[in-house]
Amino acid sequence: MVQAVAPNGNPAWRRRICVFCSAAIVLVSATILGVVIWEAQNADDSETMKKPMSCGSAALCGVLALESGLGSGLYHHAEPSVHGLWPETPPYGSSRCIHPKSKVAPSSLPSCYRNQEAAKDPEHEKEFVDHEWTKHGSCAGTSNGKNYFQQICNMSEEPLKVIAAGLKKSHDLHALVSELENSNFSVHEIDPEFGQIMLSACAVADANGNYVWKLVAEANFNESCSSGGPTPSPPAPPTPGASCQAGLRGPTCQTDADCKNVAGCVRCAHSGYCTDQPISVVV
Repeated sequence: MVQAVAPNGNPAWRRRICVFCSAAIVLVSATILGVVIWEAQNADDSETMKKPMSCGSAALCGVLALESGLGSGLYHHAEPSVHGLWPETPPYGSSRCIHPKSKVAPSSLPSCYRNQEAAKDPEHEKEFVDHEWTKHGSCAGTSNGKNYFQQICNMSEEPLKVIAAGLKKSHDLHALVSELENSNFSVHEIDPEFGQIMLSACAVADANGNYVWKLVAEANFNESCSSGGPTPSPPAPPTPGASCQAGLRGPTCQTDADCKNVAGCVRCAHSGYCTDQPISVVV
């Protein structure tokens, strides 16, 4: 039987071993470098990422997502724009998902989505709006798609003006956040990769049961958007008693005779209840 002999003396074999070792070293080094980069990126993001949003006693809470235009790809554009209104349902927060009364999407582009991107590719922008309605509007509690986007446009108008003014001074996302906070808008989270800023918001039901959203700091959700039940009715007056006592109504009556044999009662008052108060006679 011929036994295999380890080719230790073969220079070509040694070269293969060296090449393999070099490749392994490069792979390990790249892996370590990747881990370091990943940790560095996540360390930066941890400064901006927030824990899941707590609605407190509000039924609905979420974020108004704004695009600064400083992001990459479709998120890189000359002017700031609104992305959408997102209820922070689990796992992003404790918001309920309240379906709209009508699932009909708007037939045309909402005013605040008629931007430069829409002019370049209106079909894509319409698909984007439909996506926002289907994914996020389905849990926002509004009456319909038109109302959902009307609220988005109304809420985003002022903060977008602040961002536009800030971009004239700086193209740093954190500087834009400071501009918004100085204008009393509460920033819940930022997305550095796509240049997005999320403002905290909550909603409260109107008289018709449709939810109205407003920009509110998370700490003030309980005060501004409490989802307590309907306003309680005023307490009923005390049930008339079987006797007449000071400050209390007696039993019902039509004539003084109805109160004659009731303890403490002297007559039937104009209110239709027996009373212990005699008629005052002015001389």
